[in-house]
Amino acid sequence: VKLPAVIGIQRALDMILTGKAVPGARAKRLGLVDRVIPHHERERGQREFVSDVLAGKIPRAEPGLSLRDRLIEGNPLGRRVLFALAAKGVREETKGNYPAPLKAIEVLSRTFGAPPDEAYRIEAEARAELLVGDVSKALVRVFGLSQDAKRALPESVLEAAIEVNRVAVIGAGVMGGAIAEIVAANDTDTVLKDIDRGALDAGLRHAADLLRKAARARVFTEEEAGLKLARIDGRLDYEGFEEVDLAIEAVVEKMAVKKHVFSELETVMSPESVLATNTSSLSVTEMADGLERPERVVGLHFFNPVHKMPLVEVIRGDRTGDAALATAFRFALQLGKTPVVVADTPGFLVNRLLGPYLNEAGHLLEQGIAVEAIDRALLDFGMPMGPCRLLDEIGFEVATHAGREMARGIGDRLAPSGLLDRMIEDGRLGKKNGRGFYLYEKGKSTGVDPSLVDVLGPRSGQLELSEIRDRCLWPMVNEAAWALEEGVVDSADRVDLAMIMGTGFPPFRGGLLRWADDFGLGIILEGLRGLESQLGPRFAPAPMLKELAERNGTFTHPS
Repeated sequence: VKLPAVIGIQRALDMILTGKAVPGARAKRLGLVDRVIPHHERERGQREFVSDVLAGKIPRAEPGLSLRDRLIEGNPLGRRVLFALAAKGVREETKGNYPAPLKAIEVLSRTFGAPPDEAYRIEAEARAELLVGDVSKALVRVFGLSQDAKRALPESVLEAAIEVNRVAVIGAGVMGGAIAEIVAANDTDTVLKDIDRGALDAGLRHAADLLRKAARARVFTEEEAGLKLARIDGRLDYEGFEEVDLAIEAVVEKMAVKKHVFSELETVMSPESVLATNTSSLSVTEMADGLERPERVVGLHFFNPVHKMPLVEVIRGDRTGDAALATAFRFALQLGKTPVVVADTPGFLVNRLLGPYLNEAGHLLEQGIAVEAIDRALLDFGMPMGPCRLLDEIGFEVATHAGREMARGIGDRLAPSGLLDRMIEDGRLGKKNGRGFYLYEKGKSTGVDPSLVDVLGPRSGQLELSEIRDRCLWPMVNEAAWALEEGVVDSADRVDLAMIMGTGFPPFRGGLLRWADDFGLGIILEGLRGLESQLGPRFAPAPMLKELAERNGTFTHPS
């Protein structure tokens, strides 16, 4: 009600619908604030401002709209057009899954120019309706889970953490450069090391590009970006590593290479420092074998893109000590990330649950279902992208390697479908080389590749979108039950938080297991049994899922 009257409808819509923060100088230009005081002059500036207010020298703020904007916002027809366009944009962005933005537009259209008492009543009724809705409850729950995750380790363990003032990242690939950038962006001195000058230069360029993009997005100024980049020291050797508190290896996903890196790091770093691995699928426990101090090894699994994804899996190996665990946990918080502590099992948590989801997309493709249908079913559900598109983003070689590692450790229910091997043989690696299920130009998708028919054959399979959705989501729920039984994480709440922050599982559904509870565990159990009889043991229900469903229990609702 108040904001449009102060800054105009269009500017108010931009702020209300996006929740964007407004820098001080722009707030002054918009008329949101009367005066901006530089931090170093705050005491004198505040006294002068108060004196001017008391003396009546502060004029009433005006929106300062252009003639065009005044003509549009000043007549009913123009306002109807503005509200219609805003609603259309919201529906395209949210797919109608979030009611608050549309309700905000409705309230603004009904209250603009209305008497204050009537306007505030309409606004209050709309807020009350939204606050008790399912989406609001789900989002409030997710917020609570994220806050609780920051307190997951007891103080007795956190007290063992060492202070991290200098970090080394080993391996200057895409992940290494991105990790170095996020560390430096949080004002921590960083060493980026590689054995190849070309790779090191590429990693430094990648970090610089990310910082420049952040500056363009006004996360910080160009000057600040330059100062943060200066914190990254590129090296081809281990000089100065005795001063490094935490080293994060991000080299190729081969156990022998990672163990060799750790053996070298142990000889050049202080005994109190922590050795972390960014592995997505290899055993942290095995990686520590042969070291004099295996208790200093821990997993710190970042998700790509590092600067955007809020989750970090902190992996506790069988011999990881409290100091290493607490240091990694606190360091993730230091970077503004949300840490979830997971056990050292194949795929850890997020990739393990993604495994059956992506595998089932492969089986559906082999069954003749179209790429477009599979991705549409999950997009309609609320996923940020469909499983075929996600496989393109991950890369077929990486997905195949991770799938085999998980199948080796867990069993056939996580075995890859075999489809990706055929895609790789056809010269398709995903977005990485511009050819996957989709085609890409300059990193942007141009649509499904019509020549896929040469690899997959004609698309003759017929399934309802709801059947495709269930085929992909039910195995994820089932694998989550297996993971909880094995103690990969300590609660279903951790599963839900990790899947939202690590995969983009739709927050408005409250998380994977909250969705499963609301959908009905009995329905999922019977569905899995039916699929098991038709398609084989990969759908065999987990004991925990059977037990919960048969006693009408739930994963996340209080019993």
